[in-house]
Amino acid sequence: MSPDGLRIAAAGEDAAIHIWKLGRPETATTLRGHERNIWAVRFSPDGKQLASGSFDTTARLWDTETGKPLKTLRGHEQAVVSLAFSPDGKLLATSGDDSTIRLWDSSSGAALRTVDSGNHTYSVAFSPDGKWLANGGRARGAVGTFWHQLTGSGGMATPVRIWRASDMALVSALPQPDDAMGTVFSRDGRWLVTSGENNRFRLWRLREAARRR
Repeated sequence: MSPDGLRIAAAGEDAAIHIWKLGRPETATTLRGHERNIWAVRFSPDGKQLASGSFDTTARLWDTETGKPLKTLRGHEQAVVSLAFSPDGKLLATSGDDSTIRLWDSSSGAALRTVDSGNHTYSVAFSPDGKWLANGGRARGAVGTFWHQLTGSGGMATPVRIWRASDMALVSALPQPDDAMGTVFSRDGRWLVTSGENNRFRLWRLREAARRR
């Protein structure tokens, strides 16, 4: 959904992005450029840009008014599956199956930082003040995942991580028994919600000291 609530964007296995004005479905704009299925789309905070991530290993930035491509962000070695704009719209975070999280300048498309997230990363989210970036990912490697699913053993892993956005230093690794598929901060920045493959949500209360750094 666009920030003003007037447009919605969707994409999928046809490698195309469609943007509709709500109430006027006949006015759909179609954006083409990706070569394979598209995993995620996100509007920028001002609604002027749309970011997309694809199985073709690229993320792309688009002009939402004209539908024209603005930048192609290359660097990921596998599928880009999650995207998040910083609250001020200056940064774009991307993550994917190559176990990296990357920060980009959303204006120039320049690559700013890359960190190893430890495993496939399914979701990224900025805190409301833009100071923190949280991610959810795979809890274990392929063999560990198979054994955990087969036997239920293996205990807790740390698929949820919180990074300081200014330098992408790792601040915290949070335990969860299974893969963490979704992460989102509350609007006041006091809470982090994560979802996993064990059919449960986890609600984390963030420390006051950490939020003030």
